[in-house]
Amino acid sequence: HGEDIKNNEERILTGKSRKMLDKYFDKTLADFIWKDLTTERDEVGVLDFDPFYNAQEADIKNLVVGQPKTSGDKATVVVKFQNYDRKETLNYQLVRKKSVWKIADIKYTDGSSLVGYFREETAKNSKTANAGENFFEGKYQVGETTCTVKPIKMAFEVKWAK
Repeated sequence: HGEDIKNNEERILTGKSRKMLDKYFDKTLADFIWKDLTTERDEVGVLDFDPFYNAQEADIKNLVVGQPKTSGDKATVVVKFQNYDRKETLNYQLVRKKSVWKIADIKYTDGSSLVGYFREETAKNSKTANAGENFFEGKYQVGETTCTVKPIKMAFEVKWAK
């Protein structure tokens, strides 16, 4: 049973340990994945699919991992396979850090990418957060005078007309 426990702890996308993420992914992508796996939220985060196969369910056949195309400390590895009846071609973008190759991004058949999904989510969340912060922004009539409320960092600035 000790071996079973060890194997379960070492699964990559469990959100229980960063060790495996840092072993296989570049820091930027590892940070995105870790935050996605460990953030409490009402709905599923970015990783509502298997990023390695770009699928909800995987029944992989004819997996072919191409030869890496290297350019300095960067490389691309083309991975082709069939998942159920769909043929996929993924481009794994790798970077070399301290002589170790790590995944920096995965580009999918439809042109999207794993890092792109995380960036979209971050942008969407910051827009939502800002919308909430700016809720009080505007000009208010207060008795005989007015005031202007404007969000400044984590507070509101209120300027009275008189």
